[in-house]
Amino acid sequence: MKILVDCHSMRGESQGITTYISGLYEALLEQYPEDYEVYLWGAPEECLVKYFRSIEKFRVIEYEPVREFERLTYALKSVVKKYSIDYCHFQYTAPILKYCKYIVTVHDLLFLDFPKQFGLAFRVSRTIAFYLSLFRADIRLTVSEYSKRRIEALFFLKKVHVTPNGVAKNENVADNDLRNTLEKYDLKKYILYVSRFELRKNHSSLVEAFFNSGLYKQGFKLVLVGNKTYGSFSIDELISTYELEFSKNVLVVEGVSNKDLSVLYKGCDLFVYPSLGEGFGIPPLEAVSYGINTICSNTTAMSEFTFLGDNLYDPHSAGELTRLLRSNVLNPPSAEVLLRNREYVLWNYNWHRSSKILDELVKLSSVKKK
Repeated sequence: MKILVDCHSMRGESQGITTYISGLYEALLEQYPEDYEVYLWGAPEECLVKYFRSIEKFRVIEYEPVREFERLTYALKSVVKKYSIDYCHFQYTAPILKYCKYIVTVHDLLFLDFPKQFGLAFRVSRTIAFYLSLFRADIRLTVSEYSKRRIEALFFLKKVHVTPNGVAKNENVADNDLRNTLEKYDLKKYILYVSRFELRKNHSSLVEAFFNSGLYKQGFKLVLVGNKTYGSFSIDELISTYELEFSKNVLVVEGVSNKDLSVLYKGCDLFVYPSLGEGFGIPPLEAVSYGINTICSNTTAMSEFTFLGDNLYDPHSAGELTRLLRSNVLNPPSAEVLLRNREYVLWNYNWHRSSKILDELVKLSSVKKK
């Protein structure tokens, strides 16, 4: 079976989509090496090697830069015909014309759940494009039960299948790496949040809760790791509204390497994820996979993380996050609880399980008439 994966999103920075594509298809080829040939198309090989650990297992189609319309019309048609592709897998948007069977993953419909944070033209264009893509898809995918419910309710579509994001089993961080990275950022005791900077990610409530908790007076810092790619929200302006004694204990870090990010996860005393809405929510699961005590909001897809127990909270509840910060720092859960949560995440959120779902759907669909 020949599957062409549209990798045009891998021309930019790492994001949830890039993690999904690489994790899902590396696991598929690892489990079913005799059943599939996977072709990567839409990005140059020097970009792809950053995301695929086993790039040699894939067939990389030489990338020729073209405009978006051309990429999804005659360029795609030519590639499908040349390599006799059976399926094309797209993220969010698929071409109107069909050249083979299509797999479409729509990760979320958050622009409809949070309309005030998106312009009208954006919402209308995405609604039409996503609906048509899913309507004509042979296999419809999303990443969480929450997103599945929203797609089925808002688009009146059935047979949407969930292929959850996976979390890698993390190796131990070397003592030297831990020490060197923490020295580089001047960190000893700190609370961590990993997310890009935009209003939906709710950084303001975490900064306020950290201030109200008074933990900065006890030697704790708040570390915010992300990219300032969204002009509607300025994390620096937010921090500057607080007194200097406090703001100097809030560290904003951009452009973190994967190695440093692993160390920052492993070295933190507490991980917090206060986001108001997610189609999935990978960072809190990554933190748990490192054995880190984690607080997470209970909205949208994150409501499914019930294994966090009392550390799953309502981000709209004033003062709740402040209370949780204090209680988790002063009375952290036992090592047994953290280990249990880690094992739960690694068992339930892994790429092998998702690739097995994809394999079953492809094989079932392939017996149907094109």
